[in-house]
Order: sequence, then C-alpha cells, then structure tokens
Amino acid sequence: MRFVEKKEDADIILVGFPVDQGTENKGCLDAPFEIRNSFENFYFSETGEMKNIFDSSDTVEGENFGETMNRIKTKISKLLENNKPIISIGGNHSITLPIIQGFSEKKYDIGIVFIDAHPDSQKNYFPFGDVIPKIVEQKIPIVMIGLRNWSQDEYNFLIENKIPFIHAKDFELNKALQLIKNEFDGKQIYVSLDIDAIDPGFAPGTGCIEPCGLTSRDVLELIKKIDNKIGFDLVEINPGKDINNITINLGAKLIFEIANNWKS
Repeated sequence: MRFVEKKEDADIILVGFPVDQGTENKGCLDAPFEIRNSFENFYFSETGEMKNIFDSSDTVEGENFGETMNRIKTKISKLLENNKPIISIGGNHSITLPIIQGFSEKKYDIGIVFIDAHPDSQKNYFPFGDVIPKIVEQKIPIVMIGLRNWSQDEYNFLIENKIPFIHAKDFELNKALQLIKNEFDGKQIYVSLDIDAIDPGFAPGTGCIEPCGLTSRDVLELIKKIDNKIGFDLVEINPGKDINNITINLGAKLIFEIANNWKS
C-alpha cells in the first residue's frame, strides 16, 4: 500500500472496526490488525495502478453493542466530511449497518451490493443477523450476490421485498455487473463483502463455512469492475480459525487490489 500522512493527500481512506459484539462467533476483532500486517506481502498492484491511502486507524468496541454501533456511525460520518471513498475492515457483519446509516445521514444516494453466502435477513437472530431488514426499512435498494444458504423465512423475505439476488450456482461476472447497473444506474455504490461468500477452499478463516462458493478471483474482478463505488467493507475474517494465514492474506490482497484499482 502507498500510505500518506494527511487525509488531504489521499485518494481513499482506510479504517478498521475490530468488532466481535453481536454474535456468538468470536475472533473477527483481530482481523484489522492481521490484515494490515499482511499488506507488506503485496508490493505493486496487478494493473500497475497505485492510489494514495490514508489509514484512519481503528474504532474499538464500546462497553455495549449499542455504543459500538454509534461509534462506528459517528466515525464514518466524520470521515465522509473529507469527500473520499472509504474502505472499512471488520470485524463481523454488524458493522455494515452503522456504516450505511452514516452514509444515509450525509444524504448519499446509494445502492448496496451485498456479497455473502447468507441473506442476513433472519429477524431477531443476534444483532448482525437482521442487517438487511433494517436497511430495507430505510428504503435503500439492495442487490445480493453469492447466496447459497438461507432459512425459509429469509428466502421469503427476499421475495416479498423484491430484493434482486444471484445465487452462487448462477454466478457469472457479466450477469452480476449488468444486474448492478440495471438496479443502481445513477447511484453511488456501496459494496459489503462477507468473506464467506468465497468458497472455503480459498477462505477457511471464517465462522460460517459454506461450501460451493464463489472463487476469490470472481469476487475480486466483480468488485474492481463496479463503477461509481463510494465505499467498501470486508467482514467476517476470523484469524483464529484461519489456516496458514490463507484468509488473512486473501483479505489483504482483496483490499490492496480493490483500493489501487478503485473506480469512482
């Protein structure tokens, strides 16, 4: 990464949200530290593009889940005053909701691309398990990509709320890009990537192992080619469950390439 010391000199702002609260699967709070350490394994982007990155450090958990969510929203709202795209490193998937709330409060007209093995639409299933219903309540449009495990209630929620999705078994890069363009034409795009969208052969270090997922290259190329991105988060990497740092290195690689090939 090419890091700069001043926000004014940056093309993109990086921030960490080491959050474990809100789920029974603990360990994701270690991911921002480990991913940052792995940046040193990557020297120059695959395309030769290099952006200036300002690292805004971490926002740590509060005494309770509600305080943590408020801290994240406040941090994002403050960073958005710099008018720069933001890349967030989680932490579990609960961080996405306050990030989106921060964008909404700043009146960004956004569409959200969720790349995930699960639709996270199970009401009252821990705070992070109903992220999507809470975003739907705010009337923010969503596209979901990579789904392959859901409850019947979650499936019914997607159908009833007419949320477009592409199942992992049906994934094609051009098909996904066309869906995003059709749904969000003219909007700025926020992308949230749960690492379990990627097949565990590529990313074993996560709390929910879901076979038959997307390839790491599929996901990288998809996110790189989404136009008009305003923000991106990477969540649910759990270093304690990783094997030989495979997932940590993948997370660092994804952020490195997405940041340095950012299409605003």
